[in-house]
Amino acid sequence: REQTEREQQQQRRRRRQRGKNAPKSMPRGFALKHRLEGHGSGVNAVAISPDGSMVASGSSDRTVAVWDVASGEPRLVLEGHGSCVRCLSWSDQSDRLASGGDDNKVRV
Repeated sequence: REQTEREQQQQRRRRRQRGKNAPKSMPRGFALKHRLEGHGSGVNAVAISPDGSMVASGSSDRTVAVWDVASGEPRLVLEGHGSCVRCLSWSDQSDRLASGGDDNKVRV
């Protein structure tokens, strides 16, 4: 059946709205396990530890949070950057985490 121009406009509007506000659909077999909340500002970087037990997030609030993947709870919050945290990297053994920020510093 042919769509009227009004129906086409409504369909485009719904597509745009889904892109902005609605959660993205997950691929088959995937499910959201935890929503990790706690930063005071936007998250700029995320890194999963090589052993898969932890997730680190770096934020514009100048902190790095380390989260437990199994529980979704924060293990610790690291402070010390003088500006936004932009990048994170775990060591191969998951025992060290490096962070880089707009303060021109790398912290390990």
